[in-house]
Amino acid sequence: MIARYTHLLILLVAIHSTSAFCADESDFFESRTGPLLRKHCQGCHGAKKQEGGLRLDSRVGWQAGGDRGTAIVAGKPKASLLIRAITYKDKGLQMPPAKRLCKSQIDYLIA
Repeated sequence: MIARYTHLLILLVAIHSTSAFCADESDFFESRTGPLLRKHCQGCHGAKKQEGGLRLDSRVGWQAGGDRGTAIVAGKPKASLLIRAITYKDKGLQMPPAKRLCKSQIDYLIA
Protein backbone atom coordinates (compact mmCIF):
# COMPACT_ATOMS: atom_id res chain seq x y z
CA MET A 1 0.00 0.00 0.00
CA ILE A 2 2.83 2.43 0.80
CA ALA A 3 4.48 1.60 -2.52
CA ARG A 4 1.31 2.59 -4.35
CA TYR A 5 1.31 6.02 -2.66
CA THR A 6 5.03 6.43 -3.34
CA HIS A 7 4.43 5.93 -7.07
CA LEU A 8 1.59 8.46 -6.97
CA LEU A 9 3.78 10.99 -5.17
CA ILE A 10 6.60 10.52 -7.70
CA LEU A 11 4.14 10.97 -10.57
CA LEU A 12 2.71 14.17 -9.05
CA VAL A 13 6.19 15.62 -8.49
CA ALA A 14 7.16 14.77 -12.08
CA ILE A 15 4.02 16.42 -13.48
CA HIS A 16 4.55 19.53 -11.36
CA SER A 17 8.23 19.79 -12.37
CA THR A 18 7.39 19.43 -16.05
CA SER A 19 4.64 22.06 -15.79
CA ALA A 20 6.96 24.47 -14.00
CA PHE A 21 9.68 23.90 -16.60
CA CYS A 22 7.27 24.49 -19.47
CA ALA A 23 5.97 27.68 -17.84
CA ASP A 24 9.52 28.98 -17.29
CA GLU A 25 10.48 28.07 -20.86
CA SER A 26 7.36 29.77 -22.22
CA ASP A 27 7.95 32.90 -20.12
CA PHE A 28 11.56 33.07 -21.33
CA PHE A 29 10.46 32.72 -24.95
CA GLU A 30 7.76 35.37 -24.61
CA SER A 31 10.04 37.87 -22.91
CA ARG A 32 13.20 37.47 -25.02
CA THR A 33 13.01 35.34 -28.15
CA GLY A 34 9.41 36.00 -29.14
CA PRO A 35 9.79 39.77 -29.61
CA LEU A 36 12.94 39.31 -31.71
CA LEU A 37 11.25 36.77 -34.01
CA ARG A 38 8.06 38.84 -34.24
CA LYS A 39 10.01 41.95 -35.22
CA HIS A 40 12.39 40.39 -37.74
CA CYS A 41 10.93 37.08 -38.94
CA GLN A 42 7.20 36.69 -38.58
CA GLY A 43 6.29 39.17 -41.29
CA CYS A 44 7.37 36.49 -43.77
CA HIS A 45 7.19 33.41 -41.54
CA GLY A 46 4.09 33.92 -39.40
CA ALA A 47 0.37 33.26 -39.35
CA LYS A 48 -0.47 35.33 -42.46
CA LYS A 49 2.45 34.39 -44.66
CA GLN A 50 4.83 31.41 -44.73
CA GLU A 51 7.68 32.03 -47.17
CA GLY A 52 9.42 28.76 -47.98
CA GLY A 53 6.66 26.94 -46.08
CA LEU A 54 8.18 28.06 -42.76
CA ARG A 55 6.27 29.36 -39.79
CA LEU A 56 8.18 30.78 -36.81
CA ASP A 57 5.30 31.85 -34.59
CA SER A 58 4.97 28.51 -32.79
CA ARG A 59 7.00 25.53 -31.64
CA VAL A 60 4.99 23.34 -34.02
CA GLY A 61 6.09 25.58 -36.89
CA TRP A 62 9.79 25.37 -35.98
CA GLN A 63 9.63 21.62 -35.59
CA ALA A 64 7.71 21.06 -38.81
CA GLY A 65 10.07 23.41 -40.59
CA GLY A 66 9.65 24.57 -44.13
CA ASP A 67 10.73 23.52 -47.58
CA ARG A 68 14.34 23.10 -46.39
CA GLY A 69 13.50 21.09 -43.25
CA THR A 70 13.35 21.71 -39.51
CA ALA A 71 14.26 25.28 -38.58
CA ILE A 72 15.73 24.57 -35.15
CA VAL A 73 17.77 21.57 -33.98
CA ALA A 74 17.30 21.37 -30.20
CA GLY A 75 20.58 21.69 -28.34
CA LYS A 76 22.56 22.28 -31.56
CA PRO A 77 22.06 25.90 -32.58
CA LYS A 78 24.88 25.91 -35.12
CA ALA A 79 23.23 22.95 -36.90
CA SER A 80 19.91 24.82 -37.11
CA LEU A 81 18.73 26.31 -40.39
CA LEU A 82 17.52 29.37 -38.52
CA ILE A 83 21.04 30.05 -37.22
CA ARG A 84 22.57 29.42 -40.66
CA ALA A 85 20.13 31.94 -42.10
CA ILE A 86 20.70 34.72 -39.57
CA THR A 87 24.50 34.38 -39.63
CA TYR A 88 24.58 34.82 -43.43
CA LYS A 89 27.08 31.95 -43.81
CA ASP A 90 25.13 30.44 -46.71
CA LYS A 91 24.74 32.75 -49.73
CA GLY A 92 21.45 31.04 -50.62
CA LEU A 93 19.98 31.39 -47.14
CA GLN A 94 20.28 34.86 -45.59
CA MET A 95 17.55 36.10 -43.27
CA PRO A 96 16.18 38.59 -42.77
CA PRO A 97 16.92 39.42 -46.39
CA ALA A 98 16.74 43.21 -46.15
CA LYS A 99 19.18 43.66 -43.27
CA ARG A 100 21.27 41.31 -41.16
CA LEU A 101 20.51 41.12 -37.44
CA CYS A 102 23.04 42.84 -35.20
CA LYS A 103 25.76 40.76 -33.55
CA SER A 104 24.15 40.83 -30.10
CA GLN A 105 20.85 39.50 -31.51
CA ILE A 106 22.66 36.71 -33.37
CA ASP A 107 24.73 35.85 -30.29
CA TYR A 108 21.57 35.74 -28.19
CA LEU A 109 19.88 33.26 -30.54
CA ILE A 110 22.99 31.08 -30.75
CA ALA A 111 23.46 30.93 -26.96
